Amino acid sequence: MRLTGEYFHSIDSKGRLVIPNDLKESLGERFYLVKGLEKCLTVYPESKWNELIQKIESLPISNIYARSLQRFFGSGARECQIDPQGRISIPTSLREHAMLKKKAAIVGVFNKIEIWDADMWEKTCSNDYKGESAMSEEFIQHITQLGV
Repeated sequence: MRLTGEYFHSIDSKGRLVIPNDLKESLGERFYLVKGLEKCLTVYPESKWNELIQKIESLPISNIYARSLQRFFGSGARECQIDPQGRISIPTSLREHAMLKKKAAIVGVFNKIEIWDADMWEKTCSNDYKGESAMSEEFIQHITQLGV
């Protein structure tokens, strides 16, 4: 099953966010919440996370971009489960990375989910938005060349 769709939910004062029912089944029992390459968070089902980690672990440690990528993903990753109320808890450091405030956009991106601050998502989708990446375009080009 593919993860698709766009949903908006509030983030409560404890940093909890409801995951839409349409996406829960495809996520599975365990999944991973990580920093996104842009100012968002990415949620990977366990199998997709494991595939990504295998690719990242196979990169040459002699490459500075590979080491940066390993640190970026390793330091910000959290294993998650959905609580009985259908929510995940987003740690403060990850909320700060994505600049999440009160309302979030939960976006299905085929094999993963992105969580954006709702206002930032609207700007990202608008035609006049120029974009500001959490990582430089140069860095992204280098990691793309590494096959990630």
